[in-house]
Amino acid sequence: MTSGYPDWTRAIQLLGRDAVTGEPVVLGLDGDGRITVFLVDDTDQWGQVLAVGNAELAGRLGFPATWDQRGKIVWWTDFRDGLAGLYTDTDGIGASVTIDPTYSLSGGYSVKLLTTAGAARFADVGISIDSPPAERFGAYVRWLGDQEFDFLELHMEIGGDTGRCHAGIRFGRANDELDYLDSDEEWQTWGELALEFGDITWHNLKLVIDRSADTYLRALVGGTEYDLSGYDMYNDAEETEHQMVCYVRLSCLNGDSESVWIDTMAVTVGEPT
Repeated sequence: MTSGYPDWTRAIQLLGRDAVTGEPVVLGLDGDGRITVFLVDDTDQWGQVLAVGNAELAGRLGFPATWDQRGKIVWWTDFRDGLAGLYTDTDGIGASVTIDPTYSLSGGYSVKLLTTAGAARFADVGISIDSPPAERFGAYVRWLGDQEFDFLELHMEIGGDTGRCHAGIRFGRANDELDYLDSDEEWQTWGELALEFGDITWHNLKLVIDRSADTYLRALVGGTEYDLSGYDMYNDAEETEHQMVCYVRLSCLNGDSESVWIDTMAVTVGEPT
């Protein structure tokens, strides 16, 4: 995986083949640390030489930020290696977090979050990592829901010297609304939205926060960006370990059996304001 920094190519060496002699040649870096790559067709229809830089090369190598490319990715998964090293949690008999091949957009598998009939239930999957030395963080998830469910939530909890902050957004399918977690850790409605659903329809959900000010920045749901700047996050003001926990939760409040599939998760830093 690439780090997203402009100089990530310095850590690798690309080999090409001389068009005349057929001998291997090293594709070098220019003065700005970029690699120039020539395509099979060395000119386009106007006779111009074709070349691609780091951004395009990274995309062709499978760079994971395919939807919103702002921020630098410090962690991501498409679950092709299963649930090893991930955080999972459930509430209720029969609730589960499992690797499942029913739906996937990359890697051949996704994570199925399942809640079962009964009282309020939930199923979580996420990651716990050292908190990077940054101010603005993002959490991203790509998901599919082929049936009715109550809420799909995306959470970030970040600890540090100034306390543990907790931010979250959730999409309510039953009422087509976007909620955010306020400074008292209570859900507040931001506004209404509508998404199309089906067994081939994947959606994107991203939350961006400013840890230096303990405020939200934005939420991206489907194809819409929502401005949350100025909304305060919860902070318990108690010094704690520099740890970050990002997780997605299927929350069932009506007691029905519900499920959602998660195909990709990512954590970013260096998000723009």
